[in-house]
Amino acid sequence: MVESGEVHIALKTTDFYAAWNIEELIASAGMKKTDEFELNKEEFPDYAHRLTLGCNTKSKQVTDHGAKVYLCEPSETLTRTAGVRRICDTSIRLRIMCVDGQTDAEVGAAVVSLLKDVSAPQNVLELRSALQSLHDTRQLNRVLNELVGGGQVTKIDGQAGKPKYMMSGSSHPTSSGALKDGDLQARIMNALRTSPGALDTLQVAKAVELSVQKEVRGVLEQLLKCGLVVQEHAVGSTRPHWRRAV
Repeated sequence: MVESGEVHIALKTTDFYAAWNIEELIASAGMKKTDEFELNKEEFPDYAHRLTLGCNTKSKQVTDHGAKVYLCEPSETLTRTAGVRRICDTSIRLRIMCVDGQTDAEVGAAVVSLLKDVSAPQNVLELRSALQSLHDTRQLNRVLNELVGGGQVTKIDGQAGKPKYMMSGSSHPTSSGALKDGDLQARIMNALRTSPGALDTLQVAKAVELSVQKEVRGVLEQLLKCGLVVQEHAVGSTRPHWRRAV
């Protein structure tokens, strides 16, 4: 019998045949009954009931008396495939996606290459959309955390609580111009995030321990164009104030 094959046994149900103890015979052959059903002769158009003496004898006609079909499989096969059969029996619908896996190193290289070329900081969904071969968001998050921890990538606060990522320590071209030092941008965004209220340019400079307000103002203006910060004018002050965009 071929691998995963079945044996079908058709047998009448009269007392004479019941005495054969068909299920015991099946078990003694190292098999197990998996199903049984009444024989439907319409499915066997050439079927004709015969006595053991043969079809050429003049014996009287024999009726079928409700024959049954027993489905059997090797016990060893049933034991090996029991888990899969239980799932199938519960009518659970499964969707299996087979993809070519990528190592973390390969994903990291692809992320770095992408962040060097894109025109603005990217969140996880934007990165995944751009990296069409990547299907595992958890892997992407893991790789991004490793890149941030290694100093290659800078994580900044984005809108709606979604962090964005950009290359560290280099100018980052955008559609509105060029972002300044990526490390300074991250420090400014963190300062605005932890502040209970809006800060003016001098207060931002002090928060990031930088004495040159002009450089801080330049980064703030670029963050404003990218939609990452909001500029406000406080009552009684001529200085613009800054807060993180919500």
